[in-house]
Amino acid sequence: MGKGKGKHARKAEGRLSTAAASGEGQRIPAAAFAELAVDLWKIHSRSRNDHASERVLAACERAEDHLLRLGFELDSLQGRAYDTNMCVRVIDHIASEGPLIVAECLSPAVYFNQVLIREAEIVTGGGEEKDGKNG
Repeated sequence: MGKGKGKHARKAEGRLSTAAASGEGQRIPAAAFAELAVDLWKIHSRSRNDHASERVLAACERAEDHLLRLGFELDSLQGRAYDTNMCVRVIDHIASEGPLIVAECLSPAVYFNQVLIREAEIVTGGGEEKDGKNG
């Protein structure tokens, strides 16, 4: 363990070298990567909204690029027309005038090699006519 490295870097380095030395070809489930991708998306979204430093935003973008190269894709569905046949979890609905849409994405859909492995969690909006009747 090299001097000058932080405690966490030394710990991580030790875990990685131990796993590699054991020769075990463990596979990480795609669902675990999906959770990682969603957390990264949330950090990136919040960082943009909170005007985080360029370094933080660049690091998030690099990590997202790595996930894309591995075959993962994230889709927020934000602003798209909502259809009851969509593979999503609707967490809430905001009644308002206009067509039924995905008003907000709480967590994106995650695809691995173009196969859905985690549904998006969304808030729908619209669906009300001007007279207040459902449309």
